This record gives sequence, structure tokens and C-alpha cells, in this order.
Amino acid sequence: MSQSISPAASLVQKTGMVATTLWGSDKIAGIAVDPDGAIWLGAYSRLGLGGEEDSGFTGSLVRLNANGSLDRNFSGDGKSLLPVSLDIEDGGNAAVQPGGGYLVARYVKVGDAWVSGISRNLADGSLDTSFGNGGTVTVPFYWNEDLGQQASFSVQRDGSFFASAGYPSGEIYIARFDATGALVSSFGEAGILHLPASIGIHPSGTLDVSLQGDGKVLVTGQDTLTRLNPDGTLDSSFANGGSLALDVHADALVIQDDGKILLAGASGGVATVIRLNADGSLDSDFGEQGRVSWGSESAPFAVADMIVLADGKLLIGGSQGTSADGYLAALVQLNPDGRLDHSFGNPDDGYYHLDGGRDDDFLLGTASFDDAILGGAGNDLLDGQQGRDLLTGGAGADTFRYQSVTDSYRTATAAHSDRITDFDPSSDTLDLSSLGFLGLGNGHDGTLAIRVNESGTRTYLKSFETNADGERFEVVFDGNLGQTLNETNLLFQQARLMGTEGDDRLQGNARGESIEGFAGDDRLYGALGNDVLVGGEGRDLLVGGGNNDVFRFDGLSDSYRTATENHTDRLMDYTAGEDTIDLSALGFTRLGNGYDGTLDVIFNEAKNLTYLKSYEADASGGRFELSLVGDHSGYRDLNIVFAEPSEEEAIQLIGVANDVWV
Repeated sequence: MSQSISPAASLVQKTGMVATTLWGSDKIAGIAVDPDGAIWLGAYSRLGLGGEEDSGFTGSLVRLNANGSLDRNFSGDGKSLLPVSLDIEDGGNAAVQPGGGYLVARYVKVGDAWVSGISRNLADGSLDTSFGNGGTVTVPFYWNEDLGQQASFSVQRDGSFFASAGYPSGEIYIARFDATGALVSSFGEAGILHLPASIGIHPSGTLDVSLQGDGKVLVTGQDTLTRLNPDGTLDSSFANGGSLALDVHADALVIQDDGKILLAGASGGVATVIRLNADGSLDSDFGEQGRVSWGSESAPFAVADMIVLADGKLLIGGSQGTSADGYLAALVQLNPDGRLDHSFGNPDDGYYHLDGGRDDDFLLGTASFDDAILGGAGNDLLDGQQGRDLLTGGAGADTFRYQSVTDSYRTATAAHSDRITDFDPSSDTLDLSSLGFLGLGNGHDGTLAIRVNESGTRTYLKSFETNADGERFEVVFDGNLGQTLNETNLLFQQARLMGTEGDDRLQGNARGESIEGFAGDDRLYGALGNDVLVGGEGRDLLVGGGNNDVFRFDGLSDSYRTATENHTDRLMDYTAGEDTIDLSALGFTRLGNGYDGTLDVIFNEAKNLTYLKSYEADASGGRFELSLVGDHSGYRDLNIVFAEPSEEEAIQLIGVANDVWV
């Protein structure tokens, strides 16, 4: 029987676990720790912009402080999508090194041939030209055709790494690189260890590799752990003639400084860490009879990587399954003896915690847990989603957003109402524009009523009309706000900012807004809300800000060029996976070659500007063109709303593959 580490059983300050949302469909590639204790979590995120058949992933990075909290000094919110495409269905062909170096296995063209390679991107997304040859190293063996399943990384604490490939035949190749991407010639034969199928490792999916101080090599297989001599032969002194059968699949492997071996994996939603003595026997001093477990079928945990920290504690990275948010990126920290480290992770108070910083933050809670969200300084946007959330804006003019009645409601028998602890009617806003309520009233006929409890300590904003499930909207405020809540700080309709016929500068705030420039060369700036930006005529500059923004174009005159004039709008911060370009009013039906109602996608030589353009001019010589800052030339990076194709065009498109933009 394994030792349970369910956080619900903990009565101390921290749970020993932390989880964070990423971009919705994510897989964890690996974790790394800097000398100062900062944690890097590398992932690959499927943005889903290419439709059902899009199997591409985009690289992503998360940086956390040593206590498990997000480091908001990195990329504003601790998370960053990288301009790195991983064209895979699944698997482990990415990893992260200390310092945030993001490793990717890929195919590289050398002369006329494609060979196996590895590239490294820095934490800011740029290619690290100090790595290998201008950012890429070649590997002297071929990745299996199924790159996502058969190319594996094993990053060591000093940043050196193994790159491995397993084949259906049972053969395995392992290359050892130092942290700069140079092959370590003392390993195997000139840096490569070839293991024939007769060794019996039977790779299934990704491999993990670790090197002992005496040069012996440990390799995980489908359900085995094998130890090899430096020359690649089986080490008969280990376990059963060199190989140990495992009752869990080993997804992560690491060797402690004292030679003990740690394995982590998951089966049926239950994650397990096992510690072995150097000879392969279970170490009974760890956990309960050598093992520790957590997770369940209803709350599954999938293991991706594991690190032994400098103080001997264990950090396990993986994915935590939830009821409504899919899989979250997650970390679990154990003491050296296998007990949960209660100095790490989420406060053990029943809430999922999310804290802002000094800047304007967008803080999105979960739909699976009760969230405690603290805005901190800045003009923040707080959205707890579902659950009975505790929301504190902190300093600044904050917006509390509700997009569904089920975000905060009660029934005849239970309360699921959010509580806002510090709403300031003079500066804060409650954004209700997505709910369809008409305004303040008696709580009937589409209105919301204001009620204060007898002691004056709580104010309730509520509807008395239930939906089909018996749910009615309600949100609770600390204090007596009965005389200060009004339709200035309660937003029932999306705010609208409108320009003039001249050159305007329009600045939104944390609530969602429709910002329209009309004529003139305008500068439109959204903020943290879900904004709609319409530049109108003129050569406009559009900045969506945070969150999910729509850049809408209502006519050709909104963004075009002629043979002699440039009236092209520029999108300064289009973000893949979040923002949308709405061209439905212009008649274009898809991406293509720029003719026959299609738009071409090209980029400049420096690859810092991407253009959507038509080569077909109207009667005045104008043809549509739009520029986006950054390299968005990849097909999956563009989320565009097109016009519906005609019936004839739709028939022609059936069975035609999407264009791929390179």
C-alpha cells in the first residue's frame, strides 16, 4: 500500500502542490531549476487554430518562484508562448534547461538532405545562436519517423542533456551533449551509445536516461529500468541481470548524489514515485515501503519530469486533471523522505490561489475550484469563472468580470456566490455586459436588485429569476454599498469609445470595450478586457492589450494600398491563441495565393512583420493589405473569421487540404 499525499488531508500552511492554467490544451515537456531556486516549466500548447486536423503545438514557458508562485517579472504573468512550432501529435520532443533554454528536436536541412537536429530558443523566444552552430546542432542518427513518440530529452541538473531515439525494432540510440550543445566525446562512441534490440529495453513512447558517477547508464523502457555499463552492455550486478521489471510506467528518472535511484510515473490517474537503492532494491526508508502516490481516476496526475533539488527535496512536474479546466500545469514537491513539503505550493485553505503584482494584471481563475484572487497594485481584471470565489482587487481601478450566470449564483438550497472583499464604487467596475441584464431594478424582468443585510456588513446584487436549472445570479460585496452601487460602476452594456473624423488616440481600460476610430490615422489601445477594435478609414495602429481581442474590418477602405499609396493598418500585439481578425464583411473566404477571394500570407526579410494581402484591386486600384508585428506566417498562428464561401466554392473546397505557410 502506498502512502497517500492527498492535499485535502493536510492541516498545515501549504499543500505541497501548485497548479496553473496555460492555454487550454497543453502537455508538459520538462522542468528545470536555476541556482537561485527559480523554476522553469517547459510545455507545448495546442492552440487549435487550424481546425480539427491541426496537430501542431506551440512551445511555451512558465517561470515560478522557489515557493511555487508565478514569477510575474517574467513576461508580465509568468507565462510565455514561444515562436516555436512542434508539428507533432504527442510526445516528448521538447525540454527546458536552467535559465529557460527551450530545446526542440526537429529535422534540419543540410545541403540537399534532411537530418536530425536540436535547436534552442531563449526565454524571450529568440534562437540562441550560442548553442551549437548558430542555434542548432545535428544528431548523428535519425529520429524515428514518428518524431513525437520517439525523440526524447533527459536534461540533467547542470544543463547537459541526453537526446534519445527508440525504434519499433527495439534499437535505441542515445547522444550526450553538454549544456552548450557539444557532443561529449567520452560518452559511448564519440558521444553516441547504440543499444541493439537484444538488450531488451523495448522502448514505448519517450525514454529517460541518467548517468551514474561511475559512467554506468540507466535507461527506462516500457515497464523496465535497465542499467548498462559504459560500453552499452548489461550490468549484471543490477537487479535481475541488469534489468528491473516495474509495476508502474516510468516517465521520469533521476539519480540522487548518494546513488539512490528515483522513478516517477502514473497509471490510471495515480502518480507514483519510487526510490531504489543502487542495486535496484526498494528503499524502505522512502515513503511507505519505498513509494509515494497521489491522484485518482477522477483527479488524475500525469508525470512529465522530476528533479532532485540542492537540498535533497524532490520536484515533480506534470499535469493535473480537473473537472472543467482540462489538464493544468502542476508541480508537487516532496521532502527527501517522501513526505509532502508543506513549505511549498498553494495555501491549504480550500482555495486555488492566484495573485497579481505591481502592474495591470489579467487574473483568470478556474472553473473547477473555488479561487482566491488578489489583484495587488495596478488596474486589474479579475475573472474567477465558476466556483465560489473570493476576489480582492487591491489598489488601482479594478474590473470584476462575469461572463456566465454560473460564475456566481445561488439556488433554492445552496449558495455558489462570489464574494468581493474591497469593491470601491468610486473607481472599480463590475462588468456584467455578457449576462444580458438590462439594469438595476427589483430583480425581475431582466433587472438586478441591491440588498443589504441587517448588520450592514454585506451587500448583495441579485436576480430573483432562475434559469432552467434553478440558478439565479448573485454576487456578494463586503460592506454596505447600498447607496453607492449604480449603473456607472455596474456595467450592463459593453462600453463604447468612439473617435472622430480626425486623428484620434483612444485608450480603453480593464473592462471589455468596443473602440472605433472612424476616419483619420488613429491609435486605438485596448487594455485587459475582451475588446473589439475597429480602426475605420485611415492608416491606423491597433493595440489589443491583454485578453481575447477582435480586430474587425468592415470595408476595404479600412486597410488597403494602391500602386502609389499605403493605407495599411498595423496590429501591434496580435496574440496567437487569444486574438481574432474579423474579415467576414470583406468577402474573402480563406487563405491562399491572394487571388480568387483568398489572402496571401507573407513576411518581410527580417521576419518581424507579417502581411495579409490580396493582389486583386477594386475599381479605384485599392487592394486589401494588413500588417501584423511579428512572424505569424505559420498557418496555425492566424485565427481569422472569413466570409462564408458560396455553394460552388464550398463544393470545390471539399477534400482540399489546407495550405501550409512556411
